[in-house]
Amino acid sequence: MVGIVIIGCGDVSKQRHAPLSDKNEKVDLVGFYNPTIAKAEAFQKKYGGKVYRTLEEIWEDGTVDAVIVATNEQSHSPITIAALEAGKHVLCEKPMADSVAEAERMVELLQRRAQRFFE
Repeated sequence: MVGIVIIGCGDVSKQRHAPLSDKNEKVDLVGFYNPTIAKAEAFQKKYGGKVYRTLEEIWEDGTVDAVIVATNEQSHSPITIAALEAGKHVLCEKPMADSVAEAERMVELLQRRAQRFFE
């Protein structure tokens, strides 16, 4: 089982990420985060799990293996970078970043993290 938190409780999560994660027998939908807490609570009512009040709570939670970043486009890169730095696996919605430099930083962090698995 992979413990997943959905970050961003908008339409794409409502239509795709939450229902598909909920149906996947290899996924434990650990919880939800959204700056508007009521949106995360609505997902919690439907799918169970926990409502996270801060991103730091997610990074510190050992039951969370991966996150799905489905927030507004401007926050994809900073949230993905923070998740990677916290040791989480990431599925990031598109576009992955606002600039080539941000995208390259994301890829660099991912490559460094992946390299540790092969050492």
